Amino acid sequence: MTQQLALGTGGEINFTKRKGRKRKDGTYGPSSILARRNIRDWQGETREITAMGKTQTQAAEKLVLKTKDELAMVSGNDQLQPTSLVGEAAEVWITKLWNDTRRKNPRRVDGTVAGYERDYQNHVHREIGKVRIFEVTPAVCQQVIDTIEAKYSEDAARKAATILRAVFDTAIFHKARRDNPMAAVETPQKTQNEVIAFTPTEIARLRCALWTADLEALKSRRPGPKPTFHLPVLVDVLLGTGARIGEILAIKWRDLIIQDGKPALHLRSTVIESETEQGTFPSRIQPFLKGGSVVNPKWRIVFLPQFALDAIEFIRPGDAAPTDFVFAAQRRNKHRESKHRTIANTRKQFRNTIPENGLGDIHFHLHKIRKTVGTLVERERGLKTAGELFGHAGPTSNVTYVSYVEKTNIAPELNEILENYVAGCQAEIPLPEMPDKR
Repeated sequence: MTQQLALGTGGEINFTKRKGRKRKDGTYGPSSILARRNIRDWQGETREITAMGKTQTQAAEKLVLKTKDELAMVSGNDQLQPTSLVGEAAEVWITKLWNDTRRKNPRRVDGTVAGYERDYQNHVHREIGKVRIFEVTPAVCQQVIDTIEAKYSEDAARKAATILRAVFDTAIFHKARRDNPMAAVETPQKTQNEVIAFTPTEIARLRCALWTADLEALKSRRPGPKPTFHLPVLVDVLLGTGARIGEILAIKWRDLIIQDGKPALHLRSTVIESETEQGTFPSRIQPFLKGGSVVNPKWRIVFLPQFALDAIEFIRPGDAAPTDFVFAAQRRNKHRESKHRTIANTRKQFRNTIPENGLGDIHFHLHKIRKTVGTLVERERGLKTAGELFGHAGPTSNVTYVSYVEKTNIAPELNEILENYVAGCQAEIPLPEMPDKR
């Protein structure tokens, strides 16, 4: 019984003498030597390779060089071998991503890398992590994706496919594989969730309930800290700007500016609560908006309608410093500096306040306000204006727009539209009578 070759090796070389080509006069040309041997590649496949030469020595030399070419492409290196486990390739890939986050201009933020690592450990590793790299075929990958979809969800399967493509690209980079087996794998198509905006009646009920709750708490004079009015003011500012929650929680009093003679907000940072390499979720300030970086920071100026400006000025303390946060936490840090409110605590307070004020019949979510503003602006001014308000890149399929049109960091002034919208909401359910100052 013939012994099976080891991975990445060749068998014994055999020679066969071949007659030369027959000439027209019936004679034969010079003979040649055919050298052949079996090789077993790094995917475990055994096949025959051949080479021709005038002599046995020449044919053998050509066959040896051909063997090296066939096997050298997937010989691996000191980090990964074709016999390494898929889990080892994933570890190399994730380590590279974490190292990249420490660069001055990282391609990905900590939270993205932590998400990849978490999804791999929770879904992918238990299905394919202990399989050797050379043993993985497209059929194996398809089975893994189908299993994850059946066990968990379509979203988990799509994330697993993204991770596996990157893992096998890493194996190819380290010469541990020739091809990416995920290239032929079908993944579930993403279904776009329907965008649902608030109705004017729902906005009116929400604003009225939040303002009434804090005003009644102020009048009750019950012991404890006074109401901050942060929730009603936050909702009004989100309605007036269409900004993200983290962007508004990060604003300081110095960011309230005058642009072209009109009040505006300078959005230059955002609150993030993404997972770190240590597995924690600290709340911190990112010194640029989404889509920016340390080297290329992204910022935006958004005009403020009167109702949003009045709401902000209503909570301005008499001793407010320019560097204090508008939505500051009640406790300061150890240096007695202003601290920002966290997104998690703000959302928790919002969730707890909704049912307490008779709004449990409506699905309220803070980010839904951004969708409401986007829907309103798109209908009144068009999609391009809505994209400029939100700071989106625009129609990327248009080469002229992407490469040759100067972009503006100043959002269009929409005060009249937003002012009329909130006035219409307030006409349905008026706000309670408010004092001059809290």
